[in-house]
Amino acid sequence: MVGLAQEQGWTVQVMATPAAVDFIDVEALEKQTGRPVRSQHRTPGEPRSPKADAIIIAPATFNTINKLANGIADNYALDVLNEAIGLGVPTAILPFVNSAYASRAPFKMSIEKLRSEQVPVLIGPDSFMPHDTGDGLNNAKYFPWKKALKMV
Repeated sequence: MVGLAQEQGWTVQVMATPAAVDFIDVEALEKQTGRPVRSQHRTPGEPRSPKADAIIIAPATFNTINKLANGIADNYALDVLNEAIGLGVPTAILPFVNSAYASRAPFKMSIEKLRSEQVPVLIGPDSFMPHDTGDGLNNAKYFPWKKALKMV
């Protein structure tokens, strides 16, 4: 995603939830973007991240989507995302959930809530289908990365 966005002229800033920091390559992303990966609020005196012109939330987990749809901002990424949606910053969400999670009523309601705020959620037959439980990594290569870039 970062490379595709950069190819299209984007300046990329990566934000991660605290849980995501454990499974992303922070060092490689910082090298690729030339910016720190942010997962915590900045300390006083630390420079602010630039204001976003657009945001893509990917891969968006079951938890992140449900929290975001309900206005929960219990970590830095969700705080920024909630504010950005409220400010009308173009935002697209690319969920990465299994079929069991995707079938849950709370998840379906969260998708509807986000879409009612004009936030595209790229899930379904025309976007990305939930994967079978335990098969997520095999399906990640089929993410509609380019479609997400076009949605914002």
